[in-house]
Amino acid sequence: MAPPQTLCELAWPANLIGAVLETTTDVGTTANWTSVPNAITTTDTERLYFQPMASGDPQRFYRLPRAIADFKTLSAFQPRRAARR
Repeated sequence: MAPPQTLCELAWPANLIGAVLETTTDVGTTANWTSVPNAITTTDTERLYFQPMASGDPQRFYRLPRAIADFKTLSAFQPRRAARR
């Protein structure tokens, strides 16, 4: 369950090797991707990131570059919907 004041929740399979969640405010050619500054929670089957809600935060984009997965497991993974609070 997402903590109070969470803007969105991102989830991906825990078996992704080398997956580092990155974020930026612009996806153009000058995008500056950085690792997310907040903690990532890991369960038995997935990793979770909760984006805190803050007044005046710019729009954010996320990616998981350089991730390698067990594709049999990945194909069975059902993505979550972003939580809106």
